Amino acid sequence: MGGWIMRCAVAVALVVPGPVLAEPPPGIVPDAATKEWYLNLRSREGWACCDISHCRPAAIAPNDDGRVFAFIDKESFGPTAPNEWREVPLHELRVRGNRPGKVRGAIVCFADNRVICVDLEPAT
Repeated sequence: MGGWIMRCAVAVALVVPGPVLAEPPPGIVPDAATKEWYLNLRSREGWACCDISHCRPAAIAPNDDGRVFAFIDKESFGPTAPNEWREVPLHELRVRGNRPGKVRGAIVCFADNRVICVDLEPAT
């Protein structure tokens, strides 16, 4: 299973331009499908990730020992973000299909100084 996750992570390790937010900044109104998709991101425990964290597109990268890291930057995640690579709990990596057209790359949910969950774009 670790190899599969690693292949998915490598497939989406590029930064996606411009943040798409669960709670968008003033003046940006996501379409209904995109908003619904973000609101349905769930942790393995069943919590709605976007209810308890900030969910944004982010760069992710695997390292040589199979761990996966996400870059949590201040521009995307706000002024209290650490602006550094943070480890992703492997049990919180998932790949969901049926993404709306505007949702691309890895979506990382971060709160309380930790990565809550990560949704990887399905490989094509």
